[in-house]
Order: sequence, then C-alpha cells, then structure tokens
Amino acid sequence: MRRKTEALREHLDEFVTQVEYPMLVVGCIPDELVYALKLIEGLNESDP
Repeated sequence: MRRKTEALREHLDEFVTQVEYPMLVVGCIPDELVYALKLIEGLNESDP
C-alpha cells in the first residue's frame, strides 16, 4: 500500500506542475478515495 501511495503522490505532483490539463480525474474504488483526497488536500495546503 505504501508503494501505491508514493506512486499516487508522485503522479499528483506531476499533475500540479503541468499547465496543459486543467482537470484531474481520479479512478479508484471507494476505499481508496480517502487516501487520494488526503493527498490532494495536502497538496492544496502546501501550495503558496
């Protein structure tokens, strides 16, 4: 699970730094959604 979380974090970091695509679509099962949302919230909080 840790490996999946790190991979998701890396992909989200890449998404945030790009400007070509303004919308993020995440496909996951409901149990994984909590982790994805927490990572995205963390990115929003660290964004100046």
